[in-house]
Amino acid sequence: ITNFNFSKSDFLLRNLKFISLVNLILDKEVVKELIQENLNEKNLTSELNNILEGDYRINMLKSYNELIDKLGNRGASEKTALKIFNYLEPNSYSKES
Repeated sequence: ITNFNFSKSDFLLRNLKFISLVNLILDKEVVKELIQENLNEKNLTSELNNILEGDYRINMLKSYNELIDKLGNRGASEKTALKIFNYLEPNSYSKES
């Protein structure tokens, strides 16, 4: 008999491809996820250097443009929040058009 004692959060984290919102939305690694033992001085320094210049930076910025397109440009957070609010409170005031 094998006993697995995982919390729900452990199960979710083990079954997610990514944890960063940008990576999840685009379903690819846009930003390096330095988690737990991978967050150390060496990896952090390397990632910061990659972000500051070169092809890595260019590709990251292109991916951020993809994200903007996918989310519908500016105001995506406010639009999403209003949709959730109006769903939960259907008779409430709405700024949605």
